[in-house]
Amino acid sequence: GSEMCIRDRFKSIYFHSAVSHESIDVFTQEQNDRLYEKLQEIVTEHNTIIELCKKTSRCFSPNVLIHILSSALITCICCLMILLAEGANKLIFVNYIVASTAQTFVHCIGGQMLAESSEGLANSIYEFEWYKCNVKIRKLILLMILRCQKRTKIDVPFLQASLDTFASVSFDNSENLNLN
Repeated sequence: GSEMCIRDRFKSIYFHSAVSHESIDVFTQEQNDRLYEKLQEIVTEHNTIIELCKKTSRCFSPNVLIHILSSALITCICCLMILLAEGANKLIFVNYIVASTAQTFVHCIGGQMLAESSEGLANSIYEFEWYKCNVKIRKLILLMILRCQKRTKIDVPFLQASLDTFASVSFDNSENLNLN
C-alpha cells in the first residue's frame, strides 16, 4: 500500500520530467535541485515505511507463527477426523480445513503484496532518466535502487509471510490429506 504510493509519486516525478524535458539531454541545476528535494522526501518516507514494517514484524511475528502452526495442526486433526467420520460428517471437517487455509492465505498475501511493492519501487526508480541528472542525484538514485533490492518483508520465525510460504503450507496440508 504505502510503497505503492511512493512508487506512484516517483512515477509522477518521472512522468513530469520526461514530458516537460523530452528534448533536454541534461537537467539544469534548478531542475536537479527540485528533483533532489523530491527524492529526499521519497527516501524519508520509504525509510519510515521500512521501519514501520520492521516494528510490525517484531510485534506480530509470534502471532503469525502460532497461527500458521495451529493451522497445520488443525489440518492434521481434521484429516484424522475425516478418516474416522462417516458419510456427510466428513464435510464438516473439510470446511475446517478450508477455513484454516483461508486464514493462512490472508496472513501470507499481505506479506507478498509488501514484497512485490518493494520490488516495483526499484523498477520504477530504474526507469527514471537518471542519466540526465547531476552526479549527486545519480548517486542518490543508485542508493535508492540498492536499498529497494532488499525486499521489505514481514518475517516470522523460521519463515516469511509470502505466497511461497502459503504454497508450502498448503502443499504440506495436501500431503496430509493424501496420506489419510
